[in-house]
Amino acid sequence: MKQVDAGKMECKCDLYIEHDGDGRSDSYGGPWMPARIRHPKFEPRMMPGGFERDVCVDYDTPQGYMNMMTCDFNGKSGCAYWANEGKTLITLHVHSNLCYSLRFKEGK
Repeated sequence: MKQVDAGKMECKCDLYIEHDGDGRSDSYGGPWMPARIRHPKFEPRMMPGGFERDVCVDYDTPQGYMNMMTCDFNGKSGCAYWANEGKTLITLHVHSNLCYSLRFKEGK
């Protein structure tokens, strides 16, 4: 996670299964993209009913990046391991329907 947050890694999504109301949407593969950790911005807002709640005002998902979340790295259901003998490729299983491949950028 520290290497991703420092901008030293590339990532591609190997598996993403989205369960929507009408069925299931699968995505396999994808291009290598610079990996980054999202840092969304929240602001307090008064809600109907008179209570205050933090609301996301900026999701921090610029295009051209693999915008990962902190919870992708510290969830209890996932794992990470070297995917090849040369230890140049990392597989990150976030949970049962999300999996990434990570590698260091050229020259980093």
